[in-house]
Amino acid sequence: MLTTHEKLHPGTWFAGGLWSWAGLAPHNGYSIRTTEAALQSCAMHNTKNLLFTLWGDNGGECSRFALLPALFYAAQAAHGITDIEQVKRNFLARFTVTWDDFMLLDLPGTPGGTSEQVCNAEKYLLYNDPFLGLLDDTTGESTARDYAQCVEKLEIAAEKAGEWRYLFETQAALCRVLAQKATLGADTRKAYAEHDMTALRRILHRYEETERLLWKFF
Repeated sequence: MLTTHEKLHPGTWFAGGLWSWAGLAPHNGYSIRTTEAALQSCAMHNTKNLLFTLWGDNGGECSRFALLPALFYAAQAAHGITDIEQVKRNFLARFTVTWDDFMLLDLPGTPGGTSEQVCNAEKYLLYNDPFLGLLDDTTGESTARDYAQCVEKLEIAAEKAGEWRYLFETQAALCRVLAQKATLGADTRKAYAEHDMTALRRILHRYEETERLLWKFF
């Protein structure tokens, strides 16, 4: 694309995006991978002007500060610092939180811990109606376990996060809701289909607990 645009007019600018717009959680890992590729291509084409943006419309649910690792990586790389271990040391010196801890903020969007793809599970599961269950076939017991583990990791990181603690507490609160909702719709329909009133009474308490956790997250 840079080669094509240079044919139209010399002096092409590059505008890249840091992924805040997929849901309520950042995607630092994916953003760093795409930024690295973009910077390499821009260097190869001698592109001098680069922008890295965080969108404010459909990305309004995600804290800008949650993308600090991706922003910091772009800034470091622009100054020729590409060794990830050096970037991590500089990040800790600047923000007094370890890079690896800060990257845990990605977990609600990628509960399995991978940055290979962008998923917005935390958004569609949050808004998924348990009485409709349109997306229930994408979740299950493993999803509930994944989000419970995310809560534990985020709470541990929050204890060491200083002024950034609120970011971790917010994502942990979200993961508590998602751990509850992961099987809520499927379990509700199963109980209805089997006319199991005992199970339905138990599930009612799960709805009450989910609502309590939702308000805490909000």
